[in-house]
Amino acid sequence: MPLTITTDLTVISTAETITGWSNYGAGGAGASALEPDFFAQGSNCISRGVSGVTNKGMCFDIGAGGVLNFTTTHAGKLIYIWIRCNTSTLADTRVNGGVRIVIGSGATAPGDAAGVWSAWYVDGSETITTETGWKMYVIDPTLPPSTTFGGGVDLAAARWFGGVMRGTATAKGQNFGVDQVAYGLGELRARGANTTSGAGFKEMSDADYGTAANR
Repeated sequence: MPLTITTDLTVISTAETITGWSNYGAGGAGASALEPDFFAQGSNCISRGVSGVTNKGMCFDIGAGGVLNFTTTHAGKLIYIWIRCNTSTLADTRVNGGVRIVIGSGATAPGDAAGVWSAWYVDGSETITTETGWKMYVIDPTLPPSTTFGGGVDLAAARWFGGVMRGTATAKGQNFGVDQVAYGLGELRARGANTTSGAGFKEMSDADYGTAANR
């Protein structure tokens, strides 16, 4: 039996359609858009133009009927989200939330002064280093957030999942992207026999990251 690789992750959004995504921060020029020019997997991501000293990004709404309970049903599970900052030098520092993950609850989309949410500062201009521009960020939603609004996310009813960039200077184009969002324990499950003796871990890595559908 050939080597097959699967995970326990459940996909929240593949970012293959703009449906369900909302702007974090003012719209206008640079509003959220379906982006075919750069993506981590599939054929698209959701992109955003972030220019000036501002917080902008996007969040996906799974709807009132699909809220996730990270205190009981999904206790111990993590949130996995692909993010790309095309103008990393124009992002603020990590301590200031240059790149942040946002998780919200309630009916109102997260914003600087809207919704009920928590955010984790995960990267900044001084720490962003990637091979392709994309990074997979992993968040334990039960750990203390960097900042909150409206009292912080209700982890028994998490509904909004997304990413935000804090800019520091003028930028052009759609310079920020979010791709697939998922949750789970992050198990990498291998079955079958590797092709080359002694190369099992390499083949597992190649299968996990080898195509735009699997990453």
